[in-house]
Amino acid sequence: MDNLGPLIGVGLSLLVLGWVIFRLIIRRGQRPRSTSPQQQLVDVKREFDNRGARGERALRDAPADILRWQVEVNEHLRDARGDLDTKIQLLAATVRLADQRIAELKRLVGAAEQELERTGSETVE
Repeated sequence: MDNLGPLIGVGLSLLVLGWVIFRLIIRRGQRPRSTSPQQQLVDVKREFDNRGARGERALRDAPADILRWQVEVNEHLRDARGDLDTKIQLLAATVRLADQRIAELKRLVGAAEQELERTGSETVE
């Protein structure tokens, strides 16, 4: 149950992403297609210019509930990212420790084999 918060944040983020993609698809279907490459370039430049202005207005004119929700989603995502970073660091430390122990065991096995060969050859003589 403790991990439910980040999952909700990720789910909400995916929902918003889906909504944005849906809106882009709908808008793209509404605008008439250009025939010439030059006209397409002009249309793309105009669209990029308009996107910047629309984005700033949209955040400035958004209702307080939407802004609060956006802050909460960003906090959940930051928490989830922090949890993932912590788990990745713990996993990396565990792998390093395992590698050190494997190297130590290999060294001990090699030393034991050398000792066995040395003592084995002394007892045969």
